[in-house]
Amino acid sequence: MALLDIANIETWYGPIPALRGVSLGVEKGRIVAVLGANGAGKTTLLRTIAGIVDPRVGGVSFAGEAIHGLDPDKIVRRGVSLVPEGRQVFPLLSVAENLAVGAFARSDAEEVAKDLAQVYALFPRLEERRAQTAGMLSGGEQQMLAIGRALMGRPALLMLDEPSLGLSPLLVVEIFGAIRRINETMGTTVLVVEQNARVALDHAHDAHIMELGRVVLSGTAAALAANPDVREFYLGIREGGIRGQRRWRRRKTWR
Repeated sequence: MALLDIANIETWYGPIPALRGVSLGVEKGRIVAVLGANGAGKTTLLRTIAGIVDPRVGGVSFAGEAIHGLDPDKIVRRGVSLVPEGRQVFPLLSVAENLAVGAFARSDAEEVAKDLAQVYALFPRLEERRAQTAGMLSGGEQQMLAIGRALMGRPALLMLDEPSLGLSPLLVVEIFGAIRRINETMGTTVLVVEQNARVALDHAHDAHIMELGRVVLSGTAAALAANPDVREFYLGIREGGIRGQRRWRRRKTWR
């Protein structure tokens, strides 16, 4: 059984459908990437899982229990943490205070201290700047802080929305290297939404591609990275695959 199971969800914003019958599973211990262009429904998918918006149809189960319809704080307590697009750190609080906010629901002080040490080991720059206000950090450091804050809740599932957004190529590599270490050393399952298909497929185990609110292709990251059409339209590598976005959308394998 998957750690996270999404079954035929439809999420609407007023009269506009954002997700149209999305189903996918995330196995425990895996890094799973969700790829797609702007407007594909990727962020709405994470917001639905996190309880920020409710699906009109379908369900979301985590560790075998339904979580759709729960308040976001209750979903966090179940072990699901979201790092939102744009980081959304508390700019007037220090680095240490931001990290403390991430552990707000916990009462195990000794374990919280251990997790804080682990976050500082993962991101040494955060420890160096622990007394600095978050608003004075660089974009890359704020992304590290947002991830560290989420980890302070000790999630079983860490969700990240566009972690590479606005970062230099070197920082993107650093952030995704940290995501892999979180998965390998902490055993945390990761669901990452990302437009940078190349780096996402390089670091993920499994991947899904979304278009217009639907999942149109799923598989292992290696299989998708080797798919000629994915290579052409998402990685920019032409190898004699199908030419033209119109024909690409008509392929039966994308239905």
